[in-house]
Parts: sequence; structure tokens; C-alpha cells
Amino acid sequence: IGCGSGTMLHVLSKLQPSAQVEGIDLNPVALSHAQPQLSANQHLMQANLHWLPFEDATFDLALALDTFDQNAVDLTVGLAEARRVLCPRGWLVLRVSAYPWLHGAHDVAFNTGRRYARKELIQVLEEAGFVLRRITGANSLLSPLVIAMRLLQRMREIDPGVNVYLSPAANGAIEWALWLESHLLRAANLPFGLSLIALAQKSD
Repeated sequence: IGCGSGTMLHVLSKLQPSAQVEGIDLNPVALSHAQPQLSANQHLMQANLHWLPFEDATFDLALALDTFDQNAVDLTVGLAEARRVLCPRGWLVLRVSAYPWLHGAHDVAFNTGRRYARKELIQVLEEAGFVLRRITGANSLLSPLVIAMRLLQRMREIDPGVNVYLSPAANGAIEWALWLESHLLRAANLPFGLSLIALAQKSD
């Protein structure tokens, strides 16, 4: 749900080679980049997450990374649709931005409409008919530095330009931090982070 240029389609297909993988996104440009790379068991569709174009109980897993926190997204409606298309006891993996107080220029630039507190996300998932199996912070290791930078940008102490996103050094540090974090998450949940990742199961 919100497949973008299709990177996660390939990851899912690699993990489950025999599985049928469907990707939806509203952005036709992203879909056009993903289309040439598709394999036989992957399909794309331009669609809105509020009205998923699939029958009830179609999928074993729904994946939504940085999608349900975007502008104009109603989380309650989106979760209801995700639950509808999941099979009984199906799984939802959801990543959203964390810390409502951090919302600022970065979120405006990346179309993030809402950041969520941990307790709020848990409550919304449970009210939508999901059983929470795991929740963890993500994008954690560099979060103190990133939070400090964004607060300084808010106070106009540093220039909130795009150069930092184009810096090879910055991107190298991010890649290293995410690699290390992926290994830490195999052993434990992380108590903080710029994002929240929830693993939830459709209740009976």
C-alpha cells in the first residue's frame, strides 16, 4: 500500500518467490518507474488506500511504509480497508512517523500530514480490529542528531536546505545506522526513533 517505485515488491518476492505480490500507489510517476522492473508474479495498480480495488479476504499480508501518515489520509479508513482485504488472521506491517511535536519543514517537504505517538497508534490499531503483536521505534540510532537538526531548523539557526539530503557522507551514515538497526531489531524492540513500526494481526 503505497508501493512507490517498487523496491519492496522485489524484497517481498525474494522472501516468498511463489507469492503473488500486488502494489498500489496514487502517484503515476512512481508506478511508471516500477513497471519495467516487474516480474511475472508482481502487479501494479493506481489506487487510493481508502478504497482498495480488491475483494474481501484476498491477502495474507499488507505492507504500508510511510503511507498512512501522509497528507489527506484518514488512518481509520485506511486501516479498515487493509483489514477488509486481509484473510482471517492476516498480517499488517505499518510504519508511520513518530513524535507529533516534531512535525515541521521536513514533513511538509515529504508530504507527511501526521506524526503519531506510540499509545495513539496502538489504540487506533486495536479499535480498527487488529491485535498488536509487536511495536518498535525505527530510524533510531541517528534520531538524537536528526531531532536536534530539525529543532534548529525550526528556530532558523541552520539552513533547512536540501544539501544535507544530497550529501554522500550523510547518506553513508544513514545507511550504516539502518544496517546496524536491522540487526538490533532481530533481538529486541527499540524504545525510541523517528518512526514507529507496528506488526498487527487481523482479529477474528
